[in-house]
Amino acid sequence: VSATAVLEGKPIPDGFLEPINQKHCALHVTPAQYGVVGANLLAAIEDCLSPPKDVLNAWGDFYGVLAKACIEREEAIYKQVESLPGGWRGMRDFKLVSKEKVSDETFKLEFQPTDGKPVAKHIPGQYTTLWFHPPEWEHRQPRHYSICSAPSSESYTILVKREKKGLVSPYIHDSVLPGDVVPLSPPHGDFNMANAHKLWIAHQTAPVVFISAGIGMTPVLSMLSLIQGSSDPSLGHPVTWLHASRHGGEHPYREMLRGFGRSGSLRRRVWYEEPREEDRPLQSDAPDAAYHFEGRMDLNQVTDLLPLGANAKDAMYFFCGPPEWMKSIAAQLNQLGVTKDHLAFEPFGPHSEEIIQE
Repeated sequence: VSATAVLEGKPIPDGFLEPINQKHCALHVTPAQYGVVGANLLAAIEDCLSPPKDVLNAWGDFYGVLAKACIEREEAIYKQVESLPGGWRGMRDFKLVSKEKVSDETFKLEFQPTDGKPVAKHIPGQYTTLWFHPPEWEHRQPRHYSICSAPSSESYTILVKREKKGLVSPYIHDSVLPGDVVPLSPPHGDFNMANAHKLWIAHQTAPVVFISAGIGMTPVLSMLSLIQGSSDPSLGHPVTWLHASRHGGEHPYREMLRGFGRSGSLRRRVWYEEPREEDRPLQSDAPDAAYHFEGRMDLNQVTDLLPLGANAKDAMYFFCGPPEWMKSIAAQLNQLGVTKDHLAFEPFGPHSEEIIQE
């Protein structure tokens, strides 16, 4: 998309690079690094493809346009973030003040700055970046984790699920203890409620639908805390949360969320792909049931809960989870008539293809 726009002399589509720019800022990418990447990229193109000089020059021009756009946008993000109360640029030391197991494979960790000063309040849906470099590792390893707590000027709280083949998450689970100091980047990310908030101020009954799978529930927890805990009348929206887990042992905060369902503060439906015996019985209609459906998430099972058709005018759908699951959810929403402008999403894990197919 960007290449076509540049070749046709058009501006890069608005917002197309924003997720990349946000990740670059979280990783503290600098303008000098664009020069290193560009030189190596062109050298690789020349070595592998041996293109004519004019073609190689065109590639160089194209990269230069993209690099300039990224450098300018990222500097604006850096300045905006460090200008916030409690904001900073790059890394800042934080101390792990609490570590709690919240499911079979997930820990909740709370970090406070070692300098005792305030931290920038995140926008629900944003992530922070943790940096690790124990002596036995050759390279420093950064990892992005969505903040699951309500916005605070004192601390950040994240959830970390153990990935069996991972490097960093097993290290966090087994070796990082309360009192340890870990460098963090400030909150970044464009999967948040800021733009939706403008819509909701104008339409105070606009419905909100959260859809998540596995640890993809993390940013939703922060978004939910904003709606559930706010006295702002513009945030008093009907909320539906659809969630998928493998079973109850991998469902963090299950009892808290069952309580929300029991109180009527949100409508919830849960799918367990492989429920354990202790998860049963299945109760498909109970608002506080442990789970409601067995198997993979199928939105056709809950069309009565979703704002569709005329009811979808002011609705906003936020969904987050593994890339392949997200493609399925996007396709299902499309089949139900939900248009792209009502969707906001954040894939967890590497992804190379568009989540929403045109």
